[in-house]
Amino acid sequence: MPDSVQNVRIEIFGKEYNIRGQADPQYIQRVAAYVDQKMREINEKLPLPSLSQVAILASLNIADELLRERDERQRSANTVREKAGQLEELLMSTLAGSPAPSLFDASAAVTGPQARASDSTGGP
Repeated sequence: MPDSVQNVRIEIFGKEYNIRGQADPQYIQRVAAYVDQKMREINEKLPLPSLSQVAILASLNIADELLRERDERQRSANTVREKAGQLEELLMSTLAGSPAPSLFDASAAVTGPQARASDSTGGP
């Protein structure tokens, strides 16, 4: 039931919260557990007097992770695009020396081999 709003009880850093959302309750629990884990990690490394300080530092750490992942995904996408371009150039230069039809001329790619196959003389 992803379209229906559900109440989910979660616990973060020793406090219970009721969350209303359309997401799968197990997913909401996973998100809450992750936030709880981050807050506990912060509190272990740097015990702070207020819950809000722990929450802010945990939020900053989570945001840092998110932005680093986005940057890495963008770098990976750029690398894939670059490699695809290099492969396309190599393929096009290889095909330029052969009688094969262009990859970008769909009609030639479909009708070319059929025309040769039906040619009774056996020639191109």
